[in-house]
Amino acid sequence: MRASQKKIFKQLFLQRLPSNTQVVLASTRENTSIEELAELADKIAEVLHKYPTVSTVTPAAPSTNPFRAQTSSSEISDLRALMTQQAAQIKILTTQIQALKLSPQRRSTSRSRRDGRRSRGPSVTRNSHVLVPPNIRNTGTKMYGTVLIFLTQFGKRHSQELNATEVPGSHPHSRLFFVCDRVTGTRFLVDTGAEVSIIPVSNTSGKRKETSVCLQAVNHSPIPTYGEQSLSLNVGLRRTFQWVFVVAKLPTPILGADFLHHFGLLVDIKNRRLVDSTTKLTVRGIAARMATVSPTVLLTTTTRHSSILKEYPDVARPVFHNQPIKHDVTHHIKTSGPPVAARSRRLFELAAWSSHLFKIDLVRAYNQIPVEPADISKTAVTTPFGMFEFLRMPFGLRNAAQTFQRFIDMVTRGLPFVYAYIDDILVASNSDEEHNQHLHLLFERLRQFGVVINPTKCLFGVASLHFLEHIVDKDGIRPLPEKVKAIVDFPPPTSVRKLKEYLGLANFYRRFVPHLAEIAQPLTDLLRQRTCKNADIALTEDQLASFAALKKALSNATMLIYPKPDAPRCLLVNASDSGVGGVLQQLVDGIWQPLSFFSKRLKPAETKYSTFSRELLAAYLAVKHFRHMLEGTSFAIYTDH
Repeated sequence: MRASQKKIFKQLFLQRLPSNTQVVLASTRENTSIEELAELADKIAEVLHKYPTVSTVTPAAPSTNPFRAQTSSSEISDLRALMTQQAAQIKILTTQIQALKLSPQRRSTSRSRRDGRRSRGPSVTRNSHVLVPPNIRNTGTKMYGTVLIFLTQFGKRHSQELNATEVPGSHPHSRLFFVCDRVTGTRFLVDTGAEVSIIPVSNTSGKRKETSVCLQAVNHSPIPTYGEQSLSLNVGLRRTFQWVFVVAKLPTPILGADFLHHFGLLVDIKNRRLVDSTTKLTVRGIAARMATVSPTVLLTTTTRHSSILKEYPDVARPVFHNQPIKHDVTHHIKTSGPPVAARSRRLFELAAWSSHLFKIDLVRAYNQIPVEPADISKTAVTTPFGMFEFLRMPFGLRNAAQTFQRFIDMVTRGLPFVYAYIDDILVASNSDEEHNQHLHLLFERLRQFGVVINPTKCLFGVASLHFLEHIVDKDGIRPLPEKVKAIVDFPPPTSVRKLKEYLGLANFYRRFVPHLAEIAQPLTDLLRQRTCKNADIALTEDQLASFAALKKALSNATMLIYPKPDAPRCLLVNASDSGVGGVLQQLVDGIWQPLSFFSKRLKPAETKYSTFSRELLAAYLAVKHFRHMLEGTSFAIYTDH
């Protein structure tokens, strides 16, 4: 029979004995066999059968005892020997109990039962009744205090102490602890419940601006953030830990789960130690008597599409450190031969009649593309702190925008409802059901390539939005009113630099204005006469009239309609002595609707062309300009010559 089975059988045997017998046998050794317990139980039963139990000890007259004549001397000797043996064992148990009382364990605060029911086992207390055989009680034998007195009071059996779950840091003996940076002396709270590592904004230098990323405490209160800061820590584990901390409005620096997981640090809460799983070294912490906030990233989106974002936490949560690359796209830097650059392509037109729009903004778009390992050394930068190299593609590199555009085109390939321009993605749908389906397909594709979005800058299921400085809705595309107002309120330029700024603003919306090149000709002529950027200019009456006419044309800009693939199209062109122009239109319900305008000023040699040649040049330049919308389709060209 196995030891565990013997133990169970022994417990079942004891539970079936009378309560008085259980009290006596409770002091026996644990290795006492069942046979020995049975013999002891038989002897106790014989004694109890002859001598009933009493609850008190009272002195009695030695002359009158009805039981004395019936009790033999041998029985009394056996009982005394048994009690002596039990007293020795109980003395050992008493010593162990006194040692346990001196140990720093907390006592359970559970309440005793009040329903009057008896528990399964007896308990020992000071005020319990005494169990003494009658022959000893009446013999006048002196009772010494060293003799153990068994108890007959029943109550709840003492069990293992249990501690209730508490709020972290609320108990005076908190399980949290600090580790100290050996260089700066800063104490960092080790908090495994914190999703990110925190550095207080008060510990940073300079004025910081609040960011859109928001954290929340364990009580769901928001915590504002102020960017990030890279720190190098030396906590006494014989290596340096360099990490990017989130700057937040908290009083205490925190080492969160992201830091501990990345460097393989184990937290020994019982001994308040930090264990390095790599070197097997440990550092003892300082007990923290404070409450913790356990900050986590808060998704501030509260629209009806929040449930979709929660299904893709890898896509929606902000990233505060480098993530593993899930694609094979790298940025190459070619230094042999002449510089090579790629011109930005045109953004394809939106699908017509899209009533549900969704705008997505990516987080650190360029930094999600690694630099080709062979070209990393070409990005070296020398600073007062040493020489550094870029492992991820930074902003400012030539063709960096083109590299990322090719990458995002690869990510969204096969999704005709998605329109991407660098780090801005637009999703166009016709209904809520279709919109939810499109979002699931896009988020699954983003998660597959490891692309992270910024939910705080995204727009969900709106009918109109601002995209690339334009107003986009189901009816068409219009200039942004704020930008048009800036052009209208622009003062008359007094220098060549100011004139170039004004013409740059106007040319941004030239696709909405017909004959813009002809209207702005007096102003562009002024640039040919001035070569110095800071030269002062004085506008003539013709130039002031052109300046006012251009403002009026932009303020009355035509809304451009989305192209329909099955609608007939035509290209209307015209030429003058100084410029050419055209408009691309489509026929919908018997009405010609403008899709885009085109205008260009003629070169000095082109102004000498004949009228017919200028009209032909206008048709050629217009077709070349609208090639992305005309190629592969049937269209007509209209001219007045």
